[in-house]
Amino acid sequence: MFLGLFLIFLLWFTYERLKADRHSSYTNEDFWERERRASFTPTARIDDLPYAEMDESVIPVSLPDDSDELTAVLEELHSLKGKKLIDLSEMTNTDLKLKYGTSNFTALSQADSDFALLISDCEKASDLLSDVGRTDEAYSLLDYAARLSGYGRLREKADTLHNFKTDRGV
Repeated sequence: MFLGLFLIFLLWFTYERLKADRHSSYTNEDFWERERRASFTPTARIDDLPYAEMDESVIPVSLPDDSDELTAVLEELHSLKGKKLIDLSEMTNTDLKLKYGTSNFTALSQADSDFALLISDCEKASDLLSDVGRTDEAYSLLDYAARLSGYGRLREKADTLHNFKTDRGV
């Protein structure tokens, strides 16, 4: 009895493994076909993409008594001034090349990286500003990052900071 169940399990397991291998090979072939097509995609215009505008008015200036970490983050935020920023996090590298051409890939990747840096630095600076009692600036920065990115987690964090600030009468 046990031997029969074991053989049935072994046959079923072998069948499932072969099915998974076959599916994996199709997926792999599809990926490489898309990559091949992406390599030959003509260059598209990227000037009219919805680039984000950096609002310098929400980025506070560093004060003399700020920590080195806060000063560095604020300087990094200010260094993004004038750079193209765009959120392409929902697109794969292959998708980018297929849509805009391989020659635009580097510029778009840089704009996406700068956008991600802006959002993460806004959150980090907001935390550091909040820690030193600069809650108005922390809220403005976090609210800006939430509006720009559309990330619900940042919106909730900004709302929590705003509610904390109003509850304390600050």
